[in-house]
Amino acid sequence: MYPLKKQNIAIFLPLLIFTCILFFNGCSKNDAVETVKKQQRKVSRVRVMKISASPFEKKINLIGMAKAKEEVVVSAEEGGVINKILFDKGDRVKKGTLLLRLDESTLKASLAEVEAVFKLEKFNYDKLKILKKGGGAVSEFDLENARLKSSAAAARADVMRARFGKLQIMSPIDGIVDQKLAEIGELVRPGTAVAKIINIEQIKVQAGIAEKDVRFVTRRSQAQLVFDAYGDTIFTAKVDYIATTADPSNGTFMIEIPLSNKNKLIKPGMFARIMLTKESCKACILVPQDSIIEHPTGKAIFIVDAKGEAKLQRVTPGETEGDRVVIEKGINEGDTIVIVGQRNLADGEKVQVVE
Repeated sequence: MYPLKKQNIAIFLPLLIFTCILFFNGCSKNDAVETVKKQQRKVSRVRVMKISASPFEKKINLIGMAKAKEEVVVSAEEGGVINKILFDKGDRVKKGTLLLRLDESTLKASLAEVEAVFKLEKFNYDKLKILKKGGGAVSEFDLENARLKSSAAAARADVMRARFGKLQIMSPIDGIVDQKLAEIGELVRPGTAVAKIINIEQIKVQAGIAEKDVRFVTRRSQAQLVFDAYGDTIFTAKVDYIATTADPSNGTFMIEIPLSNKNKLIKPGMFARIMLTKESCKACILVPQDSIIEHPTGKAIFIVDAKGEAKLQRVTPGETEGDRVVIEKGINEGDTIVIVGQRNLADGEKVQVVE
């Protein structure tokens, strides 16, 4: 019997092993099929947005400072002692208004002297002309010499009168006296500053624009300005000047924007936030920045097709403003894109749209 048992075991053991293999293979195949079915049944819940073209403007934001468009430091053209001042800080003055007088005693005496010399030389010249005309013994040389002396004396008298007139210092512009720089009794020399006058009915706002942005701005470019002193009030104007060379200290190009300031709300020294249009289009494709994902092939967006499947689409982003991005290439108006839930999606995956 013992040999028979050995023979039976030898027969049935391979059958048992083969049966187990078939059983486990069947289980594995069933599990794989079940996994595929589960994956096929997987539906991700997402939020979507339908693309519609809309206007877009990319802004350049700058900080500028207001300055008076007319700002003049009034200086003495003649030397002398100030004997009268007719203005004070804050006074409104008109062009030609007398501001102060210098002592005129010395120049007054000099003027009287050169005028007397002129009268004498003119008298001599006129006398010689009469003699010459009457046939007197007057040579052409003597007559011409007398004429030149008379002309020279007249010129010296004109110069002295001009110098005498400069003892009275006038305002060269309409405006407000911003600074009083002299006092009565003070000795001033030619070139000494005596007052600063500004006209703030016209203001210019100056700002520096970066090299990368200067090509987008031209004279007459529209600008919007906001001054913190006046909340969200927007002042609109146009760029009037763009520097041809960069400021070596910071590499920016100076621009100037003139503003009418008849009501004198804007004061020199105020800071302004300036917005200039860099680029604009009337019908741009705009998407939320978060809808764009990083993919090994580049930046991409999921588009939901008519079958309710998420399709990965490569895109070319452009300018940004806030949380919106211009898409230059890859999607079109009318496409439906995934804006929430896109991070865990796979290409071709079925999706369920939720509000």
